[in-house]
Amino acid sequence: MPKWLRAVATIGPKVLMFTPLAPIAPIIVGAIQIAESIPGATGPQKKALVQELVSAGVTATNTLAGKTIIDPAIAQAASGSAIDTVVSVANIVDKIPGDAPVTPQ
Repeated sequence: MPKWLRAVATIGPKVLMFTPLAPIAPIIVGAIQIAESIPGATGPQKKALVQELVSAGVTATNTLAGKTIIDPAIAQAASGSAIDTVVSVANIVDKIPGDAPVTPQ
């Protein structure tokens, strides 16, 4: 697993726990990992897949609760922004040399 995906898997759920998307944090992280494993998929195709999986997670969460816990439209917008942020951070991380420290010294 690339180092940036390890970072997403570690940090993503912790960050999302402070948002309305907390109930589906593992789905978001898993969806990003699934999308990244698709050979030849473009960025927009990966983003669309993640958003489809997030939408399914929102629907399942709301159905299990018997009420709307997560607004689907807000979740869709938030997940789109989150994906764009993850991609930006991933691009930064990918440019860090392999021997560079990844924690503040």
